[in-house]
Amino acid sequence: MAEKTDVSLRPSFTFGRDHFDLYPGMAHIPEGTAPNTKNVSHSITANLMIPEDGAEGTILAMGGTTGGYSLYVQDGKLHYHYNWFDLERTDIASDTSLSTGKVKVRFDFDYDGGIGKGVTATLYINNRKVAQDAINKTVPGRFGVDTMDVGADFQAPVSDKYQPPFKFTGEIEKVAIDIK
Repeated sequence: MAEKTDVSLRPSFTFGRDHFDLYPGMAHIPEGTAPNTKNVSHSITANLMIPEDGAEGTILAMGGTTGGYSLYVQDGKLHYHYNWFDLERTDIASDTSLSTGKVKVRFDFDYDGGIGKGVTATLYINNRKVAQDAINKTVPGRFGVDTMDVGADFQAPVSDKYQPPFKFTGEIEKVAIDIK
């Protein structure tokens, strides 16, 4: 019975791939179809356009209140929020605000190895490191029933710092996920 709940055992067009380009409007992508970032090092890179009056909202979210991650902008700062089963949460925020115009943000998830182990998490704005922290525990198997969204967090929110859908108010050109 447990095999039926393991989405990694189902056929998927993402299996074996290590680069994914995602675009605004891609929403409600089931976990079994979304890029599998669990138990591996990976990067999330987003090309953004920040208007003169600033922007906020979700760039990419996977999962929900039961577990997952969210890359978002709030109060001008870039954030990465990791939710470990709603028992342990890590929110990493940039030390500087995003500038206006074209901005490239990146999040690196450097995995320590082993199932459910910790990571070193690093945020970059325009290739400059702006924050780094440790995430001590990671979800080993499945985030839950919530899905992946680009440009919003439509279902139960990953982060307890915002309310859904927390749509991104700037422009997202593309979000790339690279599995290392």
